[in-house]
Formats: sequence, C-alpha cells, structure tokens
Amino acid sequence: MRRYLLATTMVVIFAVGALAGAFIVNPTSGEAQGSCGDWLQQTSDRVGEARFILYPADRSGGTGRPVDQDAQILLQMADEQYQSNYPEGAVELNDDLAEAFTTGASGLGGAGGAAPETQITFAKAIVYNADARLIAVSESC
Repeated sequence: MRRYLLATTMVVIFAVGALAGAFIVNPTSGEAQGSCGDWLQQTSDRVGEARFILYPADRSGGTGRPVDQDAQILLQMADEQYQSNYPEGAVELNDDLAEAFTTGASGLGGAGGAAPETQITFAKAIVYNADARLIAVSESC
C-alpha cells in the first residue's frame, strides 16, 4: 500500500509541476532555435513509447516493467515534451502530447480526479491521433 501511495504522490507532484510549466511561455521555442526535424523525430519516439505503455492489450506480457515505473517514464516524457524546442506550428500538439503523457501517468498511478480508466482513455486518444498531427506539422516546417 505504501508503495502505491508513494508512486501516486510522485505522480501528482510531477503532474502539478508539469501542468504549471505548460502555462509558462517557453522562451527557446520556435523554428529559429530548434530544428523541426529533430523535434519531429524526438516527439515521434515519445509517441511510440507512450503507445507501448498505454496499449498493453496490443502485446503479450505488457511492458515487462512495474506499472509505477511505466507511470514514471510517462512523466519524464511529459517533462521532455514540455521543455522541447517545438516549431511554431506545433504549439497545440506539443502541449496536447505533454498533457496526454501526464494524464496517462496519473491514470496508471491511480492519481487524479477522474477514474484511472478515463485518464488512460484520454491519453490513448491523443497518442493514437498523434501521427496525423505530426505529419501536418512536418508539412509546415
């Protein structure tokens, strides 16, 4: 019980910090400071990892890691996404993915106000549609 309480507490603390970071303007964002291609590749890699974590029915044996470790990985990816040097046309996608990773981690950790299944379903919906949105961003780079 203490292990889950600790994991849940860590998820909540990180989620609050990550969401607060979403409302702070990233001064290094924009195409001039970052490479669009690099951002697209790093984001695509994060989306792939999130799919692996959030869609356990698509593979046998799950990720092979404890659920709290998967939640921690999603939180780390959310932080990386919030801090990334996204291109000008990717502001909404960047923030949506960071929120999806955070919400998925909260769902896996059993934290947050909504039911864990609802949080995971929300995260899955954003992650599922990320490829089409990444293609749209790549066309504007």
